[in-house]
Amino acid sequence: MSLQALVALTLSLVLAVTGSDCEDAWLVQARTRARSPRDLAVVEPPAPMPWGHLELQFLSAIPVFGNGTNYIALLHDYNESLWHYANENQLFCASADGSHKAAFKLWRAETVMISQMIMAFHCPWPQEAADGAYHLIVQSNEGVLGEVRTRQAPNLLGRHETIACINVAWNTPGMKPTSTRAPQWLEYNLMHGVGHFLLYTQDGMDQEFLQVYRPYLQEGLATRIHITPVKTQFNTSRGMHYSTHNWVANDCLYRAKHHARWLMPTIDLDEYLVLKESAPPAWHGPHFMAKLWDQVAANVSKTRDEVHAVMLSRYNFLISPAPELEVTSTLRQREVAPLCPKYVLNPDAINLAFVHWPTNWAEGTVSLVLPKDLASLNHYRFSEEKYLGEEMRDETLVPEAPAIANALRARFRKPWEELVLELTPTADPPAHVPDVDVPQKVNYSARAWTCFNAVRDASKVEIVHLRGGLTDP
Repeated sequence: MSLQALVALTLSLVLAVTGSDCEDAWLVQARTRARSPRDLAVVEPPAPMPWGHLELQFLSAIPVFGNGTNYIALLHDYNESLWHYANENQLFCASADGSHKAAFKLWRAETVMISQMIMAFHCPWPQEAADGAYHLIVQSNEGVLGEVRTRQAPNLLGRHETIACINVAWNTPGMKPTSTRAPQWLEYNLMHGVGHFLLYTQDGMDQEFLQVYRPYLQEGLATRIHITPVKTQFNTSRGMHYSTHNWVANDCLYRAKHHARWLMPTIDLDEYLVLKESAPPAWHGPHFMAKLWDQVAANVSKTRDEVHAVMLSRYNFLISPAPELEVTSTLRQREVAPLCPKYVLNPDAINLAFVHWPTNWAEGTVSLVLPKDLASLNHYRFSEEKYLGEEMRDETLVPEAPAIANALRARFRKPWEELVLELTPTADPPAHVPDVDVPQKVNYSARAWTCFNAVRDASKVEIVHLRGGLTDP
């Protein structure tokens, strides 16, 4: 029996014998960077590395092995000066024992400046480490700049059709607690074909989220990555929340390579994927998210290897009042929201991602845009009806509520009405909550046009059509 399996078995036996006291101890452990059986990685950014007149501050290092791919991806905040300096001056990675040395391969967003948030340094590596631990020496032509140590638990993350990433989440004063939204979203996506979740945590998170995540981690439905955000000389002009969002999307992308056939990198806890009745019958089914993306590609005579992303539009909905489940809200804006899209990606065909679209992809691959009458996202966004403008009733997801409630009762062993009270903070969140978007007047027409041009610039876009007919995207 492997050490990993032995640890998992020991934990399950201890839980069975000691009950809730041990579960509480496990939860406390999950709140910190302490190890737990479902930790894929605990990310500790390396020390800054002076390089010429600049400084390297890597955010995370992710081992990527499989299908002939052997490298370690080091993620870094994007900076134009650093990009040019790195291309003009050679940078190497080497093993600590000196047996291996190779030049880094650099990647950046090949799209509009708004999406140039993260850059990636690929370090070719000879073989996968049995214990998942790696020690890299970063060198320039002038000598050693610093070192990077990283570890990813081997054999913990299996192979899944669709994996979803969940960024570090926070409760925000004056808004509906995100901790009450998380379990609903998790159950909805499990019911419809998402096979696994990659959960991101950091020190000081609101304890309600860890109460939510615990059963999914213990049951092997989710895996945790614990991160330590760091301010760098390149991200201080942006909100840390937004910078972390893009970092996590790319960290999750690299961890999902060769483990997920498709990845939902940035679909938020208030956004629900809806497959419309007008979609082909073969697309439907209780677990449609597992196979949908291959079916979409096949609809335009493409294979997965030819598609790097499927883009989705969003409808803004009124938020349901507590304790009602989110999907019971029926009031939405009549037209598709003039917001940037969200997407599902093929992780093996993407090198970099932005919150709203892929930014660097394999040559010869395309993005597909799903028309709104085939599939879209319900975005439960507005707390007051006055923000909806021209509105209409949409009860598409209301029938899902009983199944979600039953799944929550089975998972947490209590009715939703009781659970939602436990997950609602009794005090204001701590002062260190990261920057969040503040409601403000927005020129939606300008924003929609900017997003349209950005997506058009982001990649070769093809509109998905039903065979034998055309649909409005």
